[in-house]
Amino acid sequence: MDIPTGQYLLILLSAWGVYAGYVFAVHNGNFDSWFYWKKREILPGTDERLRTNITGFMPLDEVLSFSIIYWWPLFDGSSPGLIIYVLNAGGETAAWATCMLLEYVREGNRGKIGLVISGLAVGQISAVVSLGVALPWVLWGLLSKSPTALRPNSGNMSVPAPHIWALPVSVIVGIFAPLLVVIGIKSSFTKQAAIVVWSLWPVFASIAQFGLSRLIRLFAPLSPHRGAHPNTQSQSTRAALRYAYSFAFACTAISHVISWTITLCASIWPALLNPVLATALRPDEIMLPPLPWSSARIESDAQGCIWFLQWDKQTAAIAVIVWVISLYRTAHASRGIEVNWLGVIVKIVLLGLVSGLGGVAVELMWEREELMLDTTPPASTKAKDKKEVSKS
Repeated sequence: MDIPTGQYLLILLSAWGVYAGYVFAVHNGNFDSWFYWKKREILPGTDERLRTNITGFMPLDEVLSFSIIYWWPLFDGSSPGLIIYVLNAGGETAAWATCMLLEYVREGNRGKIGLVISGLAVGQISAVVSLGVALPWVLWGLLSKSPTALRPNSGNMSVPAPHIWALPVSVIVGIFAPLLVVIGIKSSFTKQAAIVVWSLWPVFASIAQFGLSRLIRLFAPLSPHRGAHPNTQSQSTRAALRYAYSFAFACTAISHVISWTITLCASIWPALLNPVLATALRPDEIMLPPLPWSSARIESDAQGCIWFLQWDKQTAAIAVIVWVISLYRTAHASRGIEVNWLGVIVKIVLLGLVSGLGGVAVELMWEREELMLDTTPPASTKAKDKKEVSKS
């Protein structure tokens, strides 16, 4: 898959995200439910008051109020199935975030403020509105403007070691820490504000990456590899990259295995659980959404949340795969290597079974990384990359 094809598919996926997410939500009763609770200004299934004045800016407060209504069934603990699916989606999102943050901090993209700011802005919109709609545009921007996508070589794809070591902590601080804070809050009034703050996870992850990488740089003189032979530095960089990719793969694989194990056990051995819980945790209830053109109607707010999240996550996951395959193919082309597409398809199927599409994305990005680490750019290419960064 070349870059233009990837860009075209990402635009189509964003349109599909609108249809599968929002148009389906109109037809299945999700919108009616959201507007019902918004009009009454109470939280779904409770008598607790909904916070409608959060920032003082009415248009933004409208969006944030609907975000609270949407996520409330997850945080009130009423739907075990929704909790299991968010576990699955959370691990996969952490894997994507690691790969995308790594792409932004490469030497070829450093100094490209417009690319970074636009990516962060659209990424934040995706966190509040819809991953399936907005994330394809973030990835489209990376395919369109990033030198590491258009002209990959070991020079522009190199990453400063402090950025690599900071990645896993940045993802934990950005995604998982705020989520645990929201879960731990008992007051519904305070929990609503915490849900809004949690939705800022792309900003938290980016700030954490910026701050931690500089903090690590302060201690760089203590590193045994500072001033070492280039081969030693290369080995150190390779080790750091493997650490980051291992973290990303672990996030998606562990959440995938745990969530699917629970749902399959509920389906194969329902006698282990009470009948209501066994039915709620079946794979067809949690992992497989109804088709968006079907006449299915939601039976609860939690089910509406699951259905929207299912299509949202799966659309975003396919968009990430399109992005990664485009990068994978371009990297091989830059080395004059033909991609074994049959092998790639087999790899996608097998890895998808054990780690989800997040694991597929991490593995292909990892292979691309190892491929480019083994290349040495000519002096003219290095000079061109430096010139591009300085112009930005």
